[in-house]
Amino acid sequence: MKAIVINEAGGPEVLRLRERPSPRPGPGEVLVDIRVAGVNFFDTAIRRQAMA
Repeated sequence: MKAIVINEAGGPEVLRLRERPSPRPGPGEVLVDIRVAGVNFFDTAIRRQAMA
């Protein structure tokens, strides 16, 4: 699966599209297929200070 990975704080230029293994649910868990996700101001604030 594809995932956006953040390894350092910063603007949109620090976002990296990477290939990651698909998750597998364990006993008593479910896997939810998310097709669309929103980004809000709080998400960008965390990214700006992610590794600071």
